[in-house]
Amino acid sequence: MATLDDALAGASKLLEQLSKQQLFDKVDASTVRQPDEQRDRRIAELTTRIADLTQRKADLLASYDSAIAVEQRELDRLNAQATPMTPPPAAGNATAPPGPSGSAAPRQPRARARTKRNKEP
Repeated sequence: MATLDDALAGASKLLEQLSKQQLFDKVDASTVRQPDEQRDRRIAELTTRIADLTQRKADLLASYDSAIAVEQRELDRLNAQATPMTPPPAAGNATAPPGPSGSAAPRQPRARARTKRNKEP
């Protein structure tokens, strides 16, 4: 009688021979390799798409950075040109600004000239 080790050795030889045989007559090595090729193509496609998306993201961020820089330069320029304003006078100490002659007297309303239209009755 054969021992268990002999039976296992025979089964291993048979499996090794079967693994070297083609499964079907019409199936060649390229057909057996096809799922691996499809996976490799998908990996290459995804790698390319990720690279494209990463580049688009970098371009978009660069455009926002550029727009922010333009706005910041304009803000800085306007802040540099601004003249400091004097605070308005307190409510209790309000004085009228001087008129054209330099006096602080309020302006008097001028009388209207009499014309046919605005004659008094």
